[in-house]
Amino acid sequence: MQDSPGSLGSSAEFHAPAVCAAVRIRDERLAALKAFAGRLAHDFRNSLVPQLGYATLVKEQTAEDSPALPFVAKLESSTRRLEDYLDAILLAVRPERRFAPKPCDFAALVRRVLKAWKESLPEEASIRITVDMDPCELVADESQWAVAIEHLLKNARFSLATGGSLRIGLRARSLTPEQAAEIGLASTPSFQLVVQDDGFGMAESVLQRACEPFFTTRPKGQAAGLGLTLVHSVARLHGGQVVLESAEDAGTTVTLWLPASAPVPDLKRSALQPAPGSAATAANAKVLLVEPDPLVLEATKSYLKRLPVEIVSTEDVKQGLKLFQRGRSEWRAVVAGAGLPGVSALDLCAQIRRWVPGISVILIRGDTGTGAEGALAELGSPPAAVLKKPFALKTLADTLSALVR
Repeated sequence: MQDSPGSLGSSAEFHAPAVCAAVRIRDERLAALKAFAGRLAHDFRNSLVPQLGYATLVKEQTAEDSPALPFVAKLESSTRRLEDYLDAILLAVRPERRFAPKPCDFAALVRRVLKAWKESLPEEASIRITVDMDPCELVADESQWAVAIEHLLKNARFSLATGGSLRIGLRARSLTPEQAAEIGLASTPSFQLVVQDDGFGMAESVLQRACEPFFTTRPKGQAAGLGLTLVHSVARLHGGQVVLESAEDAGTTVTLWLPASAPVPDLKRSALQPAPGSAATAANAKVLLVEPDPLVLEATKSYLKRLPVEIVSTEDVKQGLKLFQRGRSEWRAVVAGAGLPGVSALDLCAQIRRWVPGISVILIRGDTGTGAEGALAELGSPPAAVLKKPFALKTLADTLSALVR
């Protein structure tokens, strides 16, 4: 295995009109597929809340010497594995949930990931590596790009199973507005990362589907088919683009276009931290629980009964607001779940905060998008506590206890 400087030649040139047209068609199809995959993963993940909740309740009420306890632990463990898989799907199709761009040295990031990848290769791997990178300072989410680049290198390793050449190049590029529009970029200074191998490549039919969620040509069980989906999602989230060029037995070239700038989130005081606890005691504290999913509602209510609070629950937003209005001064906290019909959990809590400023709020959310912090900040002080589905019922109970103690 060799590592040497070099140049990438024609792969650094702008792509032909036919390739650009194919990119636009691909992106339209991917938008629909990602939306569908994201919605399914989100809904399935929400269904894990009652499963994990009841598993926790059963485990806590089962004697330590009971023969049933190992089965409950296995149920909880398998549910957690499913949670991790669904989270991986959401990261691949909705990376905006964790988007935190900041100024970074992108060339240094690529070198770090490449170094770790090379160290993981077996000694007998016959891969010649050529690296040619210019300095690259841009605004990006380093953690997301690290995962994306790692996926590209893993794909190259699969393609170079019997050895070959891998070339990586990074350089600044200036595009005309017309060229940028051809591949869906803003007409700003850009960088171009090229990862090129001379492995077995892809047939045209495979190339057209390469970025689709769950599509893979690897043997069953070896890949989830999310790697290039994530690469594409991260690139588009940063205002960039992915261009794939490949042919059977002729290798693959992945070209990533990266704008030199990207939106940076407001770095004001985070509203994602639990509100400080009240000086009053929790005795007789009244808590409103609004959750549209009846299974989640029942599991949550069952678990919270162990706290020294009075839980008043409903699946309906309007009913929740009516319940709250009947005795505004009696309430100590509001727990609002994601997916409320007709109104968001944020809107519900905002209305209640207008009636009773400063009341403790816990938001149970599905996806926290790029504007989450700004929207939460509008609720005012104290900051709302936020739990993301699927959440542990113990975490909810501990958070609520801290708010009303």
